[in-house]
Amino acid sequence: MGKGYMTNAQICRYFCIERTTLWRWCRSGYFPKPDTYGTLKRWKIETVEQFEQNNKRRTDSRC
Repeated sequence: MGKGYMTNAQICRYFCIERTTLWRWCRSGYFPKPDTYGTLKRWKIETVEQFEQNNKRRTDSRC
């Protein structure tokens, strides 16, 4: 994917999950917590790719 950051909306689309699921995953420690810039929350693309490789949660099927 590359370098940069993803928003919570982008992550939800990528993994085909709802926003509440993403935050539940973060609270439980299953998914990495975002970097915070003031009130903005963003995830490094490298972190998301590492999570995907380690967990194999995403399938090739679309939402």
